Amino acid sequence: MLGICQTAAFGGSSITGVVRDSSGAPVPGALVQIVTVGAGSGIGAILEQTRSAGAGTFQWPSVDAAPPLRIRVTASSFATREIVLSPASTASSIEIRLAPESVNAAIKQGIPV
Repeated sequence: MLGICQTAAFGGSSITGVVRDSSGAPVPGALVQIVTVGAGSGIGAILEQTRSAGAGTFQWPSVDAAPPLRIRVTASSFATREIVLSPASTASSIEIRLAPESVNAAIKQGIPV
């Protein structure tokens, strides 16, 4: 199942983290985005994006945005994961665990299974 995610400090602070699969192995090349939280439960604008390195790590040296924010992570063969960074966030690093994409979702996207 999905792992527990810590939250990260922001608002001029750095955000660092690692993307892992459900077994704990790093996921290189995952698209990691910081997006604003829109009205209601909607997603707002993409503020920053990067790809995770070979060890699954990612970093933004400085994020100047008002909370709350979301981190959205997408990677081939994995379900998209989103977490909310709240104003009370205090950790300096986050770990994001990705679950395998379901067979039904893969079929909808035309991915051979």
